[in-house]
Amino acid sequence: MAKTRINIPKQPTAIIALSQAIAGGHKENGKQSPLNILEWDKIEPLIKEAKEVDDKINQLYVELDKVLERRRILIENPAGVSDFVRRSRDILVGMYRNETAKLGDYGFELTGSRPKKETEAPAS
Repeated sequence: MAKTRINIPKQPTAIIALSQAIAGGHKENGKQSPLNILEWDKIEPLIKEAKEVDDKINQLYVELDKVLERRRILIENPAGVSDFVRRSRDILVGMYRNETAKLGDYGFELTGSRPKKETEAPAS
């Protein structure tokens, strides 16, 4: 006969929910509960605080999603920050066509180098 496996969840929210269910079963059984040997005066406040903290974390995730979406819109919309950066780069590249290093003064990171124009025809 196979041995029954009793799983304990790994996710914090699931662990907290299980602890609440255990506490509920304990309270339901009252004095008959085999869990009376545990220190409930210490455990119950921990379960309560863990639930409150978990609820706060979940609310912060909802707020974070909203803030991340707002940032995405500000950056990606057609007249947004990303468009401003591209237009600024294009203007500066046009202005400093032969001095692209000057774009570094505006915070742009320059990589590589442009090939130098040949002043003389290559020897044949």
